[in-house]
Amino acid sequence: MGADLARHRDRREDFGLPTNPELAARQIVEAFGRARGGELVEVGCLGGSGRTGTVLACMAVLAGVPQAEAVAWVRANYRPQAVETADQEAWVRWFADWVDAGKEFPLSDDELTDRWERQELGGSGVSHLDHVRVAWVLQRRHGHAEAEERLVEGTRKGCDHYGVPEKFDERLTRRWTQAISEAAARGPESESFTEFIDRNPELRRGDLYSD
Repeated sequence: MGADLARHRDRREDFGLPTNPELAARQIVEAFGRARGGELVEVGCLGGSGRTGTVLACMAVLAGVPQAEAVAWVRANYRPQAVETADQEAWVRWFADWVDAGKEFPLSDDELTDRWERQELGGSGVSHLDHVRVAWVLQRRHGHAEAEERLVEGTRKGCDHYGVPEKFDERLTRRWTQAISEAAARGPESESFTEFIDRNPELRRGDLYSD
């Protein structure tokens, strides 16, 4: 939204695995969502086989390829050398189990939003998709006008808190708030955030309103 990073870097050794599995898994989910929403997403590593193939196999799982077939699918459709080690194959299975366990969103809507407003999320803040989810929750809680002001103030404070005040863009934050409000108004009040974002996949794109 007003402050969004379009790139994720996972610094792991060649043939290696993520040092923070859940963070890496959430980044893969977000990248897949961006691609599904129409954004160009690039995946790469030094050799383009092991680590790249592992990520692509995880994305294949998200696209509906059965867990037991994901690695073979990537080898058949990307390159035969993809996913180079037994540990990488095991990590793809772990990722599929993680998705099946519903850990794509480890915090509830209310928990995420409350912690975001209190600047208690730690790390480097929230992903673009989490930011959209916060906006959606605030719309439901407060209506458009108050939600917009809370998002502007919260995003400004978040950028200051994480040491990147230059990334705050009030105009862009307000534009995103309006888009999320309009999209929410087109759906039923009973829908979940997952249903909302599936109905509006373009909102997964962090660059949607970059102009």
